[in-house]
Amino acid sequence: MPEPVMPDLAALTAKDKPTLWRHGSGSSAETIVGIGEYARFTASGPDRFESLQQQFSAFCSTLRTSGVRAFVSVTFSPVSRYSSVLIVPRVQWHISERGTRVIDLANGTDTILDLPPASPTAPPPAVAQHVLSRTEGDLTGEQFTAAVREAVTRIVAGELAKTVLARDEVIQLDGAVPVGALAQALTEAYPTCWTFYVDGLIGASPEMLVRVTNGEVRSRALAGSAPVTGDLDIDQAASDDLMTSAKDASEHAYAARSIIEVLRTIADVEVSDTHVLRLPTIMHLATDVTGFLTGEHSALQVAGLLHPSAAICGTPRDAAARVLAELEGFDRGPYSGPVGWVDDAGNGEFVIALRCALTEHRDEGDALRLYAGAGIVVGSDPQTELAETATKMLPMQRAIAQVLP
Repeated sequence: MPEPVMPDLAALTAKDKPTLWRHGSGSSAETIVGIGEYARFTASGPDRFESLQQQFSAFCSTLRTSGVRAFVSVTFSPVSRYSSVLIVPRVQWHISERGTRVIDLANGTDTILDLPPASPTAPPPAVAQHVLSRTEGDLTGEQFTAAVREAVTRIVAGELAKTVLARDEVIQLDGAVPVGALAQALTEAYPTCWTFYVDGLIGASPEMLVRVTNGEVRSRALAGSAPVTGDLDIDQAASDDLMTSAKDASEHAYAARSIIEVLRTIADVEVSDTHVLRLPTIMHLATDVTGFLTGEHSALQVAGLLHPSAAICGTPRDAAARVLAELEGFDRGPYSGPVGWVDDAGNGEFVIALRCALTEHRDEGDALRLYAGAGIVVGSDPQTELAETATKMLPMQRAIAQVLP
C-alpha cells in the first residue's frame, strides 16, 4: 500500500466549498481545512454571537465524534445586511505538529494519519484567471480624507474620543477567485498572521481577538502603526518614533483598555508591556492580555463580549459606531468582524477580519472587495491616515499580484 501523501493548501482548498484557518510556519504551523458543508447556521442582530453558539451546541449534542470544529464569520455591525455564519465542514483536516486528524462527518469516520504537518514551500500554482480592473469602492480616497476631517472635528468638539474609518477597493477578475493560490501566497508571506478563508472572506490578519484553550484565554490589542520599508535603519527609527508618539500611544491605549476591561469581568488576567509588533509591510503597537476564565465561556462567546473593540470601532463604543456608520456610508459586512473557529468543547481562536477581501460574484467574473481602516484621534492627519489604509491593503494586493496576471 502506498504511503499517504499530505495535500498542500491549494489542493485541499480546491475541493467543494472550502474553509481554511492557518497560523505559524514549519513544524509549529497549525492548519484546519474544511471541505464541503455538513451544517450551516446563520444569525443576525445584537444576539448573533449567542445565537450561533446555541445552534452549534445543539448540533454537537447529536454527534458521536468529539473535537468537531466549526468555522465562524461574524459581521462587524448587528444591523448589517449580511448574515453572520457558522459552518461545520463535512470533512475536517486538523493538521499540526501533534499529527494529522481527518474527521468525515458524512461517513462517520475519525482517522489519525501518520503525516508531517503541511508546509507548502512551492510557489502558488498557476491560475487561468486575470485581473480585469482595479477601482475605488464605495468610499473613494477623496471621500475618506473628508470623512477623517469631519471625524477630527467631532472629536475635538467632545462628541467622542476615537473612531475608526475604513475605505474599500474593488479588484475585478474574469473568473473565479483562486482561493488555494491566494491562501498559499498569504500564508507563506505572512506566517505570523492568521490566514483564513470563510464564506468568501479571505485574508491574513495580524490581530488575534481571543484564543480560549481549556479555560486559558489570550487576546492582543493592536493600534498605532507605521509602514515597514525593509531598510533596517529607517524601520528602527520608525519603531522608536512609534513607541514615543503621543498620537499613537493614545490610539493604542483606547484599544488595549477596551479589551482589558472586558476580560477582567470574566477572567483573572495579566497585561504585558506595550511593544512593537513588526510585520512585512507595517508595524503596530501591541499589548498582550493573558489569563484564565472564571466561568464557562466559549471562544465564540468571549469574542462576542470583546467585539467591537476600540481598535476597529473607537470609544466610547456607541458614539464611535454611530459616527463611523455616518461617515463611511457603506456596510462593512464581515470586514473587521470576528473570524475564526470554535470546537464542541468551547475552545477556539478568533482574529479580527483585517487585511482581507470579500468575494463578490458577478456576471463577468468574481470581484474581490478589499478593506482597510485607520484609527482617528485628536491630531490625525487625513493624508497620513489615507496612506495608512494603502499600506494595510498591501498584503492582499501583493498576494493577488503574485497569483493573478
